[in-house]
Amino acid sequence: MTDRILAERLDTLKLALKAVEKPGEWPFRFGNLQLVLNPDIWGPVSAEIKERASGLTTKVEALKRQLDEATTRDEIAGAWQHYVEAWQASEELFQERLDILGGLAFRDNQLDEKICQFADELIHSTVKPTPRIQPSLTVPGAVQARTKTLARVIRLRFPEWTIWTLPFTAYEYGRVVADRFEGLGTFLKDFEKRGLQRELLDVVVADAFATFTGGPAYALAGVHMRLKPAATPASGYPPDGERAAVIFAVLDAMNSAERERSPELGDGPYAVICEELRRDWAELSERLDVPWPPAAGRELLDGLLEHMFADGSLDAVRYPYKGTVDWPAKGEHGWKIAEDWSDRWIDALRQRQKLTSPPTSSASTIRDVLNAAWRARLAISNDAPDDVARGIAEIGKAALKLCEEVGRRPDQADGGGGHAGPQQETLSPSRGADDLKNTPDTFGRTQRRAPRS
Repeated sequence: MTDRILAERLDTLKLALKAVEKPGEWPFRFGNLQLVLNPDIWGPVSAEIKERASGLTTKVEALKRQLDEATTRDEIAGAWQHYVEAWQASEELFQERLDILGGLAFRDNQLDEKICQFADELIHSTVKPTPRIQPSLTVPGAVQARTKTLARVIRLRFPEWTIWTLPFTAYEYGRVVADRFEGLGTFLKDFEKRGLQRELLDVVVADAFATFTGGPAYALAGVHMRLKPAATPASGYPPDGERAAVIFAVLDAMNSAERERSPELGDGPYAVICEELRRDWAELSERLDVPWPPAAGRELLDGLLEHMFADGSLDAVRYPYKGTVDWPAKGEHGWKIAEDWSDRWIDALRQRQKLTSPPTSSASTIRDVLNAAWRARLAISNDAPDDVARGIAEIGKAALKLCEEVGRRPDQADGGGGHAGPQQETLSPSRGADDLKNTPDTFGRTQRRAPRS
């Protein structure tokens, strides 16, 4: 006994999966595509997709054998059920492939490619101290992902492809990997058992993760560019007021931790930022007749902070007030550096001078650039409207230039900035072939690309 329709569907699904089993070739499917993909980032993404596609292919082949050997209606019905499960898993993988291919095509635009490279570098430098956590690939997307992506892929949603929205990359990454950190993973399990929706918990944890790893830049970007007090949340999402409360609470906790480490900091390095953010959000909520602070979520927030700060599992990715690197050369990174850089830009704006790149070190990171840019933007927010508009534009240009300089240096150490060590080579389907040429990427590293046709 057999089922001709099911047999045909299994054959068709197997062929479709075979087309997904070589993701390493995807960036080279476009004749005019000029992309530079860091192998440390694209490699894990490609490997995960290939592994999932191969696993599903194996499952489909087993189903085909099961169908060939079926002798009863119940056995055929069971094969159909297993087929539906395999098909649903495959549909997710096919959608992932479509998103990645479309995103890579968008990255062909020079500005989009720069922003995406900066986003790749931002996450890469953040998670390098934690080898078990893989970096991510950033692709432009039309909408924010509603669920955890199959591969380590971040969607930088349109129109948020600017230096000011780069901090949101940490939120998207938090949606992908937060549960792999012991404290956050335990929190998610504990509160899901208490009956809270996993989607709501994922959003709350991603906001907390982004604040913890991105520092004030994420909090400022959230209040000024994304969160809306009066917006009706999407199904399963918490209200934006509750998200703001999470962000402020995490930044407060970071401030308290830094104050305990260094009592000479007085109220703490982020005290002024926290106060201004809360005041701005409260005023906005009042104008829109939205209650603030939110009455719900206190138990959730307390549990989140306890799990985040209790076991130290997140310490390696925390955005510090003052971080240091001793190899290959001494250097500092963190909020203290961001303050110095932003002060230079603020002084230049006040004196109507051109904004230049401040001195950097082997420890400087793109996180420092984003925090410096947002701190400078906040400092000029009460100036005359024309001066504010000019200042935002000038700070944005200076920050983009500094991102390139921070990522370009070959002497960066693992605990500090972007890439370390020798120049890297992009992946290609025929590495070393005559039709590849050497060209510098956004960070000035010589890499191999497919030529324009």
